[in-house]
Amino acid sequence: MKWEYVTVEFVATGFERPEVNEDYRGTMNRFGAEGWELVSAVTYHSPTAEGDAVILFFKRPA
Repeated sequence: MKWEYVTVEFVATGFERPEVNEDYRGTMNRFGAEGWELVSAVTYHSPTAEGDAVILFFKRPA
């Protein structure tokens, strides 16, 4: 089977705030509704975000 992949990056601050957390869930739900499966998430220090960032990795059949 062939796959296609997409990544989504978020600034990792604000997870504790409900409105920010809802943005993350909304994004994941939107990708899920389009057939994307979340396969991994990585946190790293991003100089452009001036803090930590999270990259979500999704895949779906091509």
